[in-house]
Amino acid sequence: SIMALDLNADVIEDFDTDIGFQRTQLPGFAAIYGLTAISGNRIACGGDQNLYKTAPVSAGLTILSETGDLDTAFNGYIGFPGAISRVYTIAEDTSTGILYVGGNFPYWDQGPLGGTSDPYPNSKLIVALNGEDASTIAGFQSYFVDEAYSVSKIKIYNGKIYVAGSFGEYDGEIKRGIVRLNMDGSLDGSWNSAGVGIDSDLSGVADFAFYGSYIYITGRFTSYNGVARNRIARLNLTDGTLDTGWDPGAGLNDPSGGPAIYGAISVDATGVYVGGNFTTYDGVTRGGIAKINHNATLNTTFAADIGFRTPPFTAPLFLGGVAQIFDIELNGDASALYVTGIFGRYKGVG
Repeated sequence: SIMALDLNADVIEDFDTDIGFQRTQLPGFAAIYGLTAISGNRIACGGDQNLYKTAPVSAGLTILSETGDLDTAFNGYIGFPGAISRVYTIAEDTSTGILYVGGNFPYWDQGPLGGTSDPYPNSKLIVALNGEDASTIAGFQSYFVDEAYSVSKIKIYNGKIYVAGSFGEYDGEIKRGIVRLNMDGSLDGSWNSAGVGIDSDLSGVADFAFYGSYIYITGRFTSYNGVARNRIARLNLTDGTLDTGWDPGAGLNDPSGGPAIYGAISVDATGVYVGGNFTTYDGVTRGGIAKINHNATLNTTFAADIGFRTPPFTAPLFLGGVAQIFDIELNGDASALYVTGIFGRYKGVG
């Protein structure tokens, strides 16, 4: 469930994970949903695992060295308990080494690995941990209510914590899909102060990306602060309001109609790359991936066309075969775009 490639796409054999991650609950195999390179040339791995190379590890969160060895100093706690707990996102504050961890979990269990449970208070869906030994950070707490479902993405920018996911309230305020927090976890009430965010807590914001004075967001929402925006929108970074001048028209469609929230976004100077389980952007066919110009028009040079498909490959997109894109990332010099998800073909090629 994890491997390392060099920049020529060859396997790095020194990164030895043996049989990798597993979980004791059925069906046995583990999924890793979030990877973050952190200080000390280490990799933070978030998912639903509680075994690594058959040895018990803190549930949902594991730190590996650049050779695939377990960071045992970070592995002293029970972790995120329960069969349905997941870690989806990990962000490091590089100035302090603190890790901000988000996902779908009721709390962080600071009981010793293999020992008695000791739930850490106020750690629902997000918790701050010391990046060296996984001890909790005094003074930080989560203000998510019981009805909140999940945190899909955390990013730190300019001394603030930006959090996206499926939730409808934070710190006593109606704030749906995306919020800006102070570094102690309290709500930054100056951001989108007069708005409520997306249309529904179940719609969710799956991912977001900073660009200049803006934030691009994507998910399953159909409006932001009451203005129609189908699954993609641009916000003003300074105050969290909708940039009404950036109009995606019909936006991204949602052929699945299901509850799952898929979506990924990456930005450079030439435009916005967005992935998800859509089949059109503003009425033009784009299967799972599209590039949108910074003026909200479709970039036709990036000719993804029918894009990513799953079986049945020959069916019209509206009848099935819609891919699910989980993450997209530009490489360092923006010469390549890496895409992960569930798909079997791209533009008809398997």
